[in-house]
Amino acid sequence: MLSGRSAAMWRQKWKPHAISAALVGLTFVGSLTSALPPRIEVSQVDPAVLEVHSTGPFQLIPHFAILQPENTYSIYYKDRHNHVSSIEFSADDGRIIRSVSALPSASSGRNQVMEVVDYLPNGSINNATMIDLAYSDDNSKVNVYTITTSTRKIFATTFQNGSGLDDAFVVLQPGGRSFTLKDMQRWDGLDIPLVQGPRNVYA
Repeated sequence: MLSGRSAAMWRQKWKPHAISAALVGLTFVGSLTSALPPRIEVSQVDPAVLEVHSTGPFQLIPHFAILQPENTYSIYYKDRHNHVSSIEFSADDGRIIRSVSALPSASSGRNQVMEVVDYLPNGSINNATMIDLAYSDDNSKVNVYTITTSTRKIFATTFQNGSGLDDAFVVLQPGGRSFTLKDMQRWDGLDIPLVQGPRNVYA
């Protein structure tokens, strides 16, 4: 886990509520039915394609975010520059279910690297995902996401599509499958965005 967290922290209980149809459409469920041609639209992408290339702790659309497992509360830690440096998601019995650590820039507060770790009930690590972020020339938004698990990588490069949003060209390795995710909201790299997770990770 990345270092640099301080004792400053606060808690926020996850409260379940109806997830919008758009978010439900982004959950990684379904079955892989066929090999995918290059650069197909997101409506044609079987969500299982992303599922097999990730451990499921994040989403890319409608915006990048870390998934907080249901029935967990969050504990935030800040570094000496008052930037959020890590979050722990714990069950009511105190067990840590998932954690996310970040390495923010001391000057801008924009995250450079993030690490997401899922834990088994005995406290050992189940999955770890590293997310490297690169920024646009004016440093206003993340335009490259490099997401690495123990066996796979996801490369997502964003570009303006003329509608005020971005499209993301995604390449999955191994295999080299590629496609475009439409209308991805821009992220400035500040803080750690969260959404309610559609799955329960060993809670």
